[in-house]
Order: sequence, then structure tokens, then C-alpha cells
Amino acid sequence: MPNPGPQTRFLASTASECLYGGSAGGGKSAGLIAQPLRWISNGSFRALYLRREATYLGDAVDKSSAIYPALGGRLRMSPRIEWVFPSGARIWFSHCEHENDVKNYDSFEFQLVLFDELTHFSERQYRGIRARIRGTDSTLPRWTRAATNPGGDGHEWVFARFAPWLDPGHEAPAKPGELRFFVGEDEVPRGTPLALSRTFIPARLEDNPKLSPEYRAQLAQLDPVRRAQLELGDWLKKPAAKTYWDSARVTHVDSIQGVAKRVRAWDFAGSVSGDYSATVRAVLEPSGAVTIEHAEHRKTTPEQLLVWFGQLAEADPKGTEHVIPRDPGQAGKFQVAAFQAAFPKLAVRERIPSGDKTTRFSPVSARHSTGAVRVLRGPWNKAFHEELEGFPEGKHDDLVDATSDAYAECVTGSSASFLAAMKKL
Repeated sequence: MPNPGPQTRFLASTASECLYGGSAGGGKSAGLIAQPLRWISNGSFRALYLRREATYLGDAVDKSSAIYPALGGRLRMSPRIEWVFPSGARIWFSHCEHENDVKNYDSFEFQLVLFDELTHFSERQYRGIRARIRGTDSTLPRWTRAATNPGGDGHEWVFARFAPWLDPGHEAPAKPGELRFFVGEDEVPRGTPLALSRTFIPARLEDNPKLSPEYRAQLAQLDPVRRAQLELGDWLKKPAAKTYWDSARVTHVDSIQGVAKRVRAWDFAGSVSGDYSATVRAVLEPSGAVTIEHAEHRKTTPEQLLVWFGQLAEADPKGTEHVIPRDPGQAGKFQVAAFQAAFPKLAVRERIPSGDKTTRFSPVSARHSTGAVRVLRGPWNKAFHEELEGFPEGKHDDLVDATSDAYAECVTGSSASFLAAMKKL
């Protein structure tokens, strides 16, 4: 049974397009997983559940595996992840990482499309996939259902699309769950030809009675913006200068107090004119603190980048691990292989970035004022602090990404003693 309140209202909504969003932990993903079960007795029913990245589909498979088999669902993992029910109804779990991936669904017909974490998608992806919703069976829906928290790369377009519910300054604000009607993006009166209904249902932590107290404690460790978005479901909270990093609150040190692990992470320039490559070297100390001991960024050609990489590698202390990003696609694999071949005596590993820039930087941001993330004094400090303090509105964020990866690599695979030390900090 759904939780009483918003989760029940979400599952009962008759809107053509319904967004269930707000605080984390409100039962949004579970609501999406349960939504298709109303129609699994109809063999013509086809539903599509989407995440932006395939990495996150495992959680959806786990949640559905706790429910679907009791209703006769059989999970197939090839040629795609889908649940097949005795009637022939199917629920397909897939992803749409790049905007061009929309075309992968051109020949398919769905009656229900479910977007999990809608703000991770682009508006073009959302519109393109919704165009695949069709069918002639009048007993089946032709609906879109989405769940999300505020934040993410798609925050602005989602906020604009559901502005009557999300924007308190809207000229005609809508109540939670209230149906409004639209032709394209124009709001029209109920009964207007070709109009489709749209609504928003807010989710709160308090809506989920099964949530443990530890979950709220974990949210308290986030940076101020992300905490407001996830704990309070605040769509208006936006970062300003020094929101994610404030050098005045950072612990600066003159020396490293032992080395448990040393990592140099890189962020390579993209194809955009003016992009810089950046590198950050960080140390995991026995106390559990992570100290940033060097940072630098340059605008380079590919040839100059290799020279710079080699110069820093030669100057780095022995035992430094070198981590380079692997961009999606075959080109990223070739780049990683090229660096490994050019520096066979170094420990050069790849790291596949996961999540948006803010999410990746959040652990560093949340701990930089507690002493758990420190900075070694050096002539590079000024440029480093200026870029991090300007994030995400600043001109560059290359050092931000390199810092995120250096920190993550330091704490990945850490021992229980390290985690205990982190709690003390």
C-alpha cells in the first residue's frame, strides 16, 4: 500500500503529466515503481522507466524486485532490462544519457513514461521521449510521470514548466495536485481542444514513515544549498558566491602530518574555447583529514598537456597516484590509453565522472569548514580559492572538478579506522 498523503495522491492522479517532487526521502522513486502496476493485466500495456545514466538503474531493479515478482513479473536482462507479466504487459527500464539517445526510442510505443530525477534530464530529452507516448486502447493511460528533487542541470527548465506550483510569485499560483491545462506551453481553460492536463504534488521527508532518523542526519552534512533542496524541497534556493567554498572558513596548514594516500587528479579541457585543464594533488592523512597540497590550471594544447603532465609527475613525491577523467565514448578510452602508454612507469588510472558538478563537489563543500578538508599554504592558493568561491557562477570550474575527484579518490576504499577518524573531525 502507498503511504497516506502525497504518495497516494500521486498514484491516484489523472493528470496527463504529473511531477512528484521536493524533499529527498519522500518515497518518490517507490511511487514511480508502483505506478505501472494498475495496468499490468492488459497485455498491450507498455511502460518505460528512465534514468539519465544507466549506472543508477540498479536501484530501480532492486526496488521493483521487491514488488513485481509477487504479481507474476519475470525480470529479463537481455536484450534489455524489462519486466514481463503473465498478460504480456511489459515495463522497460532504460536510460537516456545523451540528447541524441532520444532517437533510440523512435520505433517504440509507450502508454506510460516514468522519469526518475527529472532535473537530471534536458528539456529536449523530456519532450522527445514524451512524443513516444501513444496508443489506441482507451483503457490504458497516455501519461508522463516524473519524480525529482530541486537542483541538477535541469532545475531551471523544470521550474519554468511547473511554475504555477513551484514559483510563489506566479501570477496565478496553483495548489498542490490542482489540474491545470496547457496547449503547448500556453495555459488554457479546461475543455480547450487539444489541451493536456498538468500538475505537481510536493513530497516531504515527513511523508515517509519508514525513513530512519539517520537519513535526516546525513542530509545535515550537505552544503547549504543542497541541504535546503533535499531536506526542505526548496526550489528557490540557489548558490551565490562563496556558497560552496569560503576560504575564510578553511583550515590552512604549513605541513602534512603523514601520508596514508596521495592522489593527483586531473580535469582536461573540453572543446569549448577558453577551457582550461586543471590538476589538484591531495593527501589523505592518518587523522582522516584530506589536505589539498597543490593546484594549478592552464590553457594548453594536447601536446602541451602531455609535457605538463610529465613535469608534474616527475616533481610529485614518490607513490603519488595519477587519476585522469575518462570522457564518455571511444575517444575517452583512447585518451586514457594514450596517457598510460606515454607514462608506463606511473600509476595512471581512469576515473569516470558520475553526477553533475554540484553533486560531485558537495562532499568537499560540506566538510571544508570543519577541518576535514584542509589546504596547504602555497603561492597557488589565491587562484585556487577564487575559482572555488565563484562556483557555480564563475567563469571556470576546472579546479572544482579536479578537487572533487582528488577528494573522492582519497576517501574511496578507505578503512574503518579512517571513517572513525572522519567522524571525530
